[in-house]
Amino acid sequence: MRPSSSSTSFAYSSESRQFGVRQSASRLNFIANILYILSTVIALYYVFSWLVVRPAFNVKNIEIRSTQADTLTHIVPSDVQVILDNQLDPYVFKIDLKHIQNKVLSMPWVRGVWVERVLPDKVRISIEEHIPLAYWNDQQMVNTEGEVFTPDRDYQNYTGLVHFYGPDKSHHTIRHYYKKMQSQLDQLNLKVVKIILTERFTWYIFLDNGVKLIMSKDQAVELSDGARLQDNYLSFDQMLARFIRVWPILKNSEDARHKIITEVDLRYMNGLSIREKDKPNTENREENESQR
Repeated sequence: MRPSSSSTSFAYSSESRQFGVRQSASRLNFIANILYILSTVIALYYVFSWLVVRPAFNVKNIEIRSTQADTLTHIVPSDVQVILDNQLDPYVFKIDLKHIQNKVLSMPWVRGVWVERVLPDKVRISIEEHIPLAYWNDQQMVNTEGEVFTPDRDYQNYTGLVHFYGPDKSHHTIRHYYKKMQSQLDQLNLKVVKIILTERFTWYIFLDNGVKLIMSKDQAVELSDGARLQDNYLSFDQMLARFIRVWPILKNSEDARHKIITEVDLRYMNGLSIREKDKPNTENREENESQR
């Protein structure tokens, strides 16, 4: 027997009411969860705001240290303190680490800075200094990473550094070839004291024994992988190897007793050119002084 239409309508109506109740309860639960989360966040915010200004978190110590050695070489910690005066918030949690980093990074000799909080009351500033390799065009310096930086006004007091001279942005190239040259010249106990690179890529290399080397543009750097250097060109390595090979012979030759080599031009395909000057006549000088 089929159910009547009235009983069917009653069943649908009952199910609709149950669905509406469940939907309302779900909505209320969602709102309650949101309110709970918001109240928790607000409570935590006020607790944290109260906590960060407690005396226990007052900044009592600023540690300034080197990342490369036990002590800083070119930077005086008191100079860092002066820069940070009136820049630090009294509470460790409120300190703007990025602001401090930028302030210290603006100092001469600073290559990198890392600032961190050390709870409960310390700020640690770790500084990486530029390690100077050479003077650059008598106005700046080049560090060991090949980066140009501007030191303090007393930078000329640093002795024992090689001098680089060249066109704008050529310091990377000069540094590369300097390291290559010096590693080879070490076997002859010679040091590079100055390098001049011209606009046309002619090299003038001055050594600590007073000799000037002249070398041409390194044609090998312009070749693609697998390409062969043309027969009428020399690579930088070939020119340097030629000098390393012939210098002991030149230094110990008969002419070396009376002459001083001042210049070696290595740009020739089948040889080299030498410029000399007479040695001071020390024997005659000693005789003249003894007669007096």
